[in-house]
Amino acid sequence: MCFSAGASITAFNIGLISLAIFIYRKSYTFAIFYLSVILMQFIEYFAHISLEDNNTKLNELAAKSVFALIVFQPVLWALYNAFFFLKDGNGKNKLLAGVGVFLLFSLYLYHYIESKNGFSQKQNSITMDIIIVFLKIKLFKKLIIIL
Repeated sequence: MCFSAGASITAFNIGLISLAIFIYRKSYTFAIFYLSVILMQFIEYFAHISLEDNNTKLNELAAKSVFALIVFQPVLWALYNAFFFLKDGNGKNKLLAGVGVFLLFSLYLYHYIESKNGFSQKQNSITMDIIIVFLKIKLFKKLIIIL
């Protein structure tokens, strides 16, 4: 995460130029990965603006956008690899099942966060919620290993 709105938007703009170069060179694998990085910089720009302006609505929107991007980064990457690089049908099925489980877990996590005062929680309850989320992620990793 960049330290200011200016740094985030600068990183985003440099990222756009780099993305154009990747696409021009037909390095689509790097372009897909890099797109997720620069999108995060763009969202962080608005997060910084919301903090500077004390805009709680924009802050909540930025937090939800970060959550959505963090969820969809591995999903899109897994689907890209499944359809372009995995030749084994059984491997594809396992990967798609894992993606489905991951999306269900993410949906559960989203509703859990919303039930705990949403994405703009008060400072004193965040630490306990982070510990709970960490434990749930550990359990999720064990579930993926079982699949």
